[in-house]
Amino acid sequence: MAFQPNPEHLGQVVHLLQQAASPKPEIVQLVWQQFEEYSKRADFNCYLACIVSDLSLPESVREWAAIVLKNGISSNFSKGIKPNAGYIQPQILSRIGDQHDGIRNAVANCVSNLATKADTQGMAQLLDQLSVSLASTDQRTVEGAAKALANIAEDCIEQLFEGTCENVVRLIPVLLDHATHALPLVREKCLWATVNVVTGAHELMLIREHESLPPCVTQNIPRLLQTAMSLAMDEPETQRAVCRTLVFVAETSFELLKPHLKDTIEYAILVQKKYSGTRDDLALEACDLWPVIVADVHDMPVFQQKVNELLQVLFVGMVYSDLEKSALVGPDDDVATADKEQNVKPQWGGEGGQNEADDDEEEGGSTGGDFDDDDPTSWTLRKCCASTLDALSLCYGKKEQNETVRAAYVEAVLNEIHDRLSFDPKNTWLVREAAILALGAACEGIGDSLQPSLDETLKGLSVYPIGFNNEIPPPLKDPNPLLRGITCWTLGRLARVSQTVAHKDHIMNCLLATFADRSKHVVGAVCQALCSVLEDYNEMKQGAWTAEQLLHIVEGVNVGFGNCHIVNLRLLFNVVVTITEVAGAELNTPPITQAIMRTLTQRWEAVSDEDPQLQGLMACLAAVAPALGPGFQPWVKGSFDRCVRVIQGYTVRRAESDYKGDEEYIVCAMDLLSGLLDGVGSSVEPLIRPELIQLLHANLKDPSSRVRRSCMALVGDISKWAFPHISPHVPMLLPLIQASLDPECTSVCNNSAWALGEIAIKSGTEFANLPPGQGAVPERFVKLLSEILSGPRHTKSRSMHENCAIAIARMALVAPDVVAPLAEMYIKPFCLNVRNLTDPAEKEHALLGLARIVRNNPNGCFNAFAYICDCISTSDLSPTLKQEFSTILGVFKSHMGDGWDQYYAQFPPNLRQRLAVLFQ
Repeated sequence: MAFQPNPEHLGQVVHLLQQAASPKPEIVQLVWQQFEEYSKRADFNCYLACIVSDLSLPESVREWAAIVLKNGISSNFSKGIKPNAGYIQPQILSRIGDQHDGIRNAVANCVSNLATKADTQGMAQLLDQLSVSLASTDQRTVEGAAKALANIAEDCIEQLFEGTCENVVRLIPVLLDHATHALPLVREKCLWATVNVVTGAHELMLIREHESLPPCVTQNIPRLLQTAMSLAMDEPETQRAVCRTLVFVAETSFELLKPHLKDTIEYAILVQKKYSGTRDDLALEACDLWPVIVADVHDMPVFQQKVNELLQVLFVGMVYSDLEKSALVGPDDDVATADKEQNVKPQWGGEGGQNEADDDEEEGGSTGGDFDDDDPTSWTLRKCCASTLDALSLCYGKKEQNETVRAAYVEAVLNEIHDRLSFDPKNTWLVREAAILALGAACEGIGDSLQPSLDETLKGLSVYPIGFNNEIPPPLKDPNPLLRGITCWTLGRLARVSQTVAHKDHIMNCLLATFADRSKHVVGAVCQALCSVLEDYNEMKQGAWTAEQLLHIVEGVNVGFGNCHIVNLRLLFNVVVTITEVAGAELNTPPITQAIMRTLTQRWEAVSDEDPQLQGLMACLAAVAPALGPGFQPWVKGSFDRCVRVIQGYTVRRAESDYKGDEEYIVCAMDLLSGLLDGVGSSVEPLIRPELIQLLHANLKDPSSRVRRSCMALVGDISKWAFPHISPHVPMLLPLIQASLDPECTSVCNNSAWALGEIAIKSGTEFANLPPGQGAVPERFVKLLSEILSGPRHTKSRSMHENCAIAIARMALVAPDVVAPLAEMYIKPFCLNVRNLTDPAEKEHALLGLARIVRNNPNGCFNAFAYICDCISTSDLSPTLKQEFSTILGVFKSHMGDGWDQYYAQFPPNLRQRLAVLFQ
């Protein structure tokens, strides 16, 4: 039965909507509470739709009704909307062209929210109705439909590309038909809608790892490009869509763009030049084109003709905007000021144990590279310009590049830099700062050309006044902290291209001295640059550090601890970790160990268990402890006991209530315990108590994957170094390990597989008999691990797959009678993963396990014989393993008899050669 509004109820809702516009906050709060109550009624949204379509009611009431309805569609669709969609949708669509702008916009939002909930058929009906409205002769109806379609294109990409994509087949031509409409707003919305559909398809293709775009997209790209180019000089928002179109075509169909390349380049330069400083969002859309086409720069003379003009707009774009400047510039002398709470957002927890991947659901990425050390998550015009200059310089710096072309480019870049650094009243500190950023961005590509003048360049940044004019100090001593900060970053970049120890020493000393700077911004920049310099310096020295050098660096870094609060401490701890990674054996000399630990110990003793600094300290020590090894012994007990206390506190608070505290504390504590075990090994065993294992058992069920990840790593580490403490609890832990072997959460699965392998190898033959359940334990786990090994493999899951292979091998060593019969389930992906292992001990276990599997089930391994040969031929076999596999190969050869020569001839030549060398 169709909905019929009750006049009394309708009047109540109208009255409530009238009160929603009250200027009194307390009344508005009561109104929204009443809305919450009303939303529980199945017919409430019908009343809202009725009100939206009732032209006799005030516009403000109708607009509020549309806003509340939009929220109801999102939050209460299954109960409040779906049963009454037959009434609500027509009522809403009838006002798609309402005379009131606010109502029209709210209705468009309601329609797109309905689309997000629709199935394929419902989406088709909605698109057909909007297409009819788009063809209307009424201006408002057309604009309302265009807005709704633009919203759908932005919010409903996955729904549009479900099944055979018939809705996209229907939608794109309609949008392109109206992208040249007489109304500017319709042109803008229809072009943006088309761009969002095709770029959304591209993103889906990457996520789903498809090789190509669907035909419904590729067939429309030529027309989309033609339409966009016809709108190149339209309104600014339409120009944004044009630029986005050009970027998409360049990324996916570059051959289509080549005939229009000259016009495209000129247009992008024009837009970027016109809008830099006034509409940076639009200039950024144009700038996004450059990184896409720069890769083919050496093949495009038309591009080279515009390089000088492009460099000028890039240098202008690298100047801080007023908005960026106001957000970044603070007091020059602020190192003594505590960080604001809203700026403290650290995620200290390391990766723990065998973890090499962040959690899938928590993964965040930076698209900005290292061209903006203030907000690495934002993509700005400044950052895009610097990134483009970096990519452009790398292309022109290639050895195969024409020498004359390269020299002309280098000269043009250096002239732009020198002009902006010269003593000239127009060169404000903002212009000079951008020039120094440009030097850092370009230096990696043109590094060879910089070498003759690098000595003067370095001294010019840190010692001499600019242009030797005493009125302007060197950038590293400039009054403005942003200019000093970017100088530190550029020095770090120049360290990558410097080819002498003297230059790297100069850069290192400049940065260490700058730890005394009174600006937080500058100290943070020093920390980031110093990590890069240490790594590059280490490559040149090949790890040959002297104790004196390391002590000088550590003492310089210790000065920084006096100038750092929580935000910069995160960076400074990274510097300490980098020192431990590059220092080598010299790190364990007593003066250096004491210098590193002196400041860390002072911090450790000064902070409480609730202080955010403790997170960073534990994360730092988790890296320092393995690096110092036995040298960390004096600090083991204090570190161990405090970590257990932190874990216990978190576990108790979480168990007592719906604790929403910071999980970083327990993650860092567990990672530090893993670091202690890695550093001093079994000497930690006397400190372990049964209570710790009980705490781990409880936290393996924590809702946070980061907690489970670190917890599982610690289970593996204790199994490796102190198995007697784990052994009594194995029956209790194995079900949790089994539940954690879920490839959807890569890092937890990775650590679970590693912990399983450690438990198996330490349990020995007893592993096959624990615990009772559905089938033998090895068989149950082998089937799970085989499914994971056979699943999709990508960069992020590499460690997970390798640890699954190691776990199977270790189980095969202790329970071959159960593991080997299942070889056909896993043997091929097993071999592919074992061949890539780099850790000697793990590879030895894996190959021993492989040998045991093949010996116990040669028939099950026969179809994977080539994989087995490839695996062992790429390994450094011990004499025992070489003899073992020589015997196994002999068995296979005998089994094949006269067919061996023909079968072996099918092996790739390089594989036959490796086998001949291995078993000669």
